[in-house]
Amino acid sequence: MRRVLFLILILLVCAVPQTLSAQGVPRSIRTQWYSGRRYLALADIARFYGMSMVRGENSRYTLSLRNARIVLTVNKRYGSLNGIAVTYLFAPVHLSGRPYVSELDFSKVIEPVMRNAVLPKKRIRSIMIDPGHGGKDNGAPGPNRSWEKQITLSISLKLRDALRARGFNVFMTRTGDRYPSLENRVNMHAKARTDLFLSIHCNASVVKSINGIETFVVTPAGAPSSSDTKSNFTRNPGNSFDRQNYRLAYEIQRQLIWKTGAEDRGVKHARFYVIKNVACPAVLIETGFLSNYREGTQLLTRKRQQETVNAIVDGILRYVSATQPR
Repeated sequence: MRRVLFLILILLVCAVPQTLSAQGVPRSIRTQWYSGRRYLALADIARFYGMSMVRGENSRYTLSLRNARIVLTVNKRYGSLNGIAVTYLFAPVHLSGRPYVSELDFSKVIEPVMRNAVLPKKRIRSIMIDPGHGGKDNGAPGPNRSWEKQITLSISLKLRDALRARGFNVFMTRTGDRYPSLENRVNMHAKARTDLFLSIHCNASVVKSINGIETFVVTPAGAPSSSDTKSNFTRNPGNSFDRQNYRLAYEIQRQLIWKTGAEDRGVKHARFYVIKNVACPAVLIETGFLSNYREGTQLLTRKRQQETVNAIVDGILRYVSATQPR
């Protein structure tokens, strides 16, 4: 009898899908070292998710299954996850003629979007909103003598009210035209100990035609930021929530693009002070370009601001659903 039970136990263990190694990489996925880092076989990742893989022009690979879709191109960092633009940490490569993706991208970018199971579960009750700039710091200039600090505050106050209406306890780093230092903003979070941190900004560029929305999360240790090429191996003293950061940013960016119809500039990585140093999942949202007259004018309107607020709220709710303890 004991022997039969033992054999049944062995069969059950062997039948469990998606078994993970200690490093978080499924044992069924082949790995290779290249340029000082570990890469995973893309074909094995496709099998792991039960997805088909198709190679297109210029070594562009698409993994798909029903509504799930991963797109990447060898030697390029730009791609998409379920139709939302992303900048991968490292460009995929061909090794022995086969496509491979970096382990960091699999662990910190792809997995948090593709599987709720890899996300730590925690009930989200409180949120801190950080309207960018303020007081002596006007931020970027906008149309009709407007300033970034005014728009970020207007959006943030509307967001505060919408989140409170949903039952969240909301804190603000500023509610008027004053300038808390970056250190003070982080200290406010440390005192309030909120579950999420959202920094609201508007973008600007010397190229006036550039427009669109992008959402930033802190860059994981050992990787370059989206605008950099060199890796930084320093671990951030505050934010150690890489997977939660990314899923939160993805959900917010997805809703922002759908609800505003803005250009999708994607989810990106940076080492901005506030999102690097707060001890909770955090994102910095660039809600549009004030330097683009059309988009800047839209950001002044109640309609665009309310669309932005509705999108952020829906993105947060989707994140909450994915990380809710069962």
